[in-house]
Amino acid sequence: SEEDRDKHAKAMIFRYLQAEQKVHPNSPSEQWEAAALDKMKKTLAFRVEKNVDDIRLCFDKTHSSSSSSSENEEEKKADDSYEEEKRKERTRIRKGLEDRFQNGASVVRGYTKDGRALFLNFPRTETSWNEEFFIAGNIYTIERALACTERNTDGEKSKIVVMY
Repeated sequence: SEEDRDKHAKAMIFRYLQAEQKVHPNSPSEQWEAAALDKMKKTLAFRVEKNVDDIRLCFDKTHSSSSSSSENEEEKKADDSYEEEKRKERTRIRKGLEDRFQNGASVVRGYTKDGRALFLNFPRTETSWNEEFFIAGNIYTIERALACTERNTDGEKSKIVVMY
């Protein structure tokens, strides 16, 4: 919902501001605010570059990329074309991740005492190498671990424990 998106966006902004304030405790607020904004922009650019939303949603077969309520026939065709393109891309990602995860090399299993999800990675069990899906698989697993942590702690914690 829009309310959830706003809540998560505000939490993200707060995390970045807090982190920069800790790094630059004696600097004027303008300096760490600018640094936080720069890092947020880089994070968002990374998410677009690595296609994180499609990776995160690739196993959700019911998810629609957009709500096509357009009155204009040309806009409907463009929306349908976009939807089909997204569906194909998510299917491709899902197939690559299914192949990557079949050996159990990366899992989210259990929680720390303070409720953070544990992301366990066992590189020795990798049976093949595909750089794109290795990165996508780690992104997917980290996203799932963060979702588990947020759900388990009612959104109070936003970190996970990664174990290689």
